Amino acid sequence: MPEFDTAHPLAWLWGSSLGFALTHSLLASRRCKRALDAAGLPAQRYRLAFTLSAIVLTAVWLAFVRMLPDTPLYRLHGAWLVPAIALQLLGAWIVWQSMRAFDMRIFMGLKPFPPGGEPFVERGIYRHLRHPMYTGVLLILFAMPAQSVNSLHLYAAVALYFVLGSRLEERRLATDHPEYADYRRRVPAFLPRLGGRHE
Repeated sequence: MPEFDTAHPLAWLWGSSLGFALTHSLLASRRCKRALDAAGLPAQRYRLAFTLSAIVLTAVWLAFVRMLPDTPLYRLHGAWLVPAIALQLLGAWIVWQSMRAFDMRIFMGLKPFPPGGEPFVERGIYRHLRHPMYTGVLLILFAMPAQSVNSLHLYAAVALYFVLGSRLEERRLATDHPEYADYRRRVPAFLPRLGGRHE
């Protein structure tokens, strides 16, 4: 097993998080997509390759973080488990609803894109949140009954990447779908407007 500077595990954690974020963002960029398209890789195969690379990168990143020295913070017991598990179930439901709103086979590159490219989706939970999958994942992570120093820093890094990554994602969506600008004005990003009405 590799040896790390035990005095600075959080530096390793945040450094690896930055490396993951930059690599993932580069692979998702228009420049990378155009370069691969010029090399003869069609959109569907690019999406499939991106999906597989994202899975591998995430697995390697998390395995690296797991090897770092860590310190437990807390573990919930008894009645404290109820709200934590409830939040995680809510997060899982939100993720499930976000996946139901569009064709996951197209999203993952397992099915050809329809004519005109990937469609813009505003149905189901996407009528209330622009990034429900991010919201659901963060609820699951931060409501974990057992937390350590590394886990909370890891989840903070994930949250930061979700926020910054969503900005880049929305720039691409606004370019591909002119109606996205109006959608962005009407629908909040991560938290629903309580008592608000949506057109």
